[in-house]
Amino acid sequence: MKLEKRKHQSIGFIKAKDLIKLASKEWKVLPEIQKRPYEQLYKQKSDEYFTAIVKLTDEQKDDLEQDKKQAKGARKLRKLKKELSALTADKPKSMNPYKCFMVQESKKQTGKSIGEKSKSCAAKWKTMTDAKKEPYHQKSKEMSAELQRWEDKVAKEGRDVQISALKTQIAQME
Repeated sequence: MKLEKRKHQSIGFIKAKDLIKLASKEWKVLPEIQKRPYEQLYKQKSDEYFTAIVKLTDEQKDDLEQDKKQAKGARKLRKLKKELSALTADKPKSMNPYKCFMVQESKKQTGKSIGEKSKSCAAKWKTMTDAKKEPYHQKSKEMSAELQRWEDKVAKEGRDVQISALKTQIAQME
């Protein structure tokens, strides 16, 4: 079996669909005599499965059905979240002046825990004059304006309706 070389395969990974295609091709050319043990094993396992299903109580069957529904719902929720993420991937962040300050200041404080950084930043912010806080207010306004431009662009493209619908669907499922 020779595989196409791809980037992800060079480190030992193969996509499931590629693996299935490969197995299908190999199965088609396999002589009947070599297929027979696999077909017998399949029949045996299939019979065991259906025998076990028949022995289940109604409550156990209901539990299995409920598990299937939950798994299907979880898959659908992941898919919706992925779709929402793709629609909002280019969304800029918007922060208040204090958060702008926190981001910049916490980068300077290496070796401290988040709690220590937070306390230190809060103490420093309280003692800062309005003039020293002004750059952070300006940065916050710029970020808000950038967010507004993004929202306008999204509305113009019609993505806002899609985003809103996805958020509603996700909220209903969670």
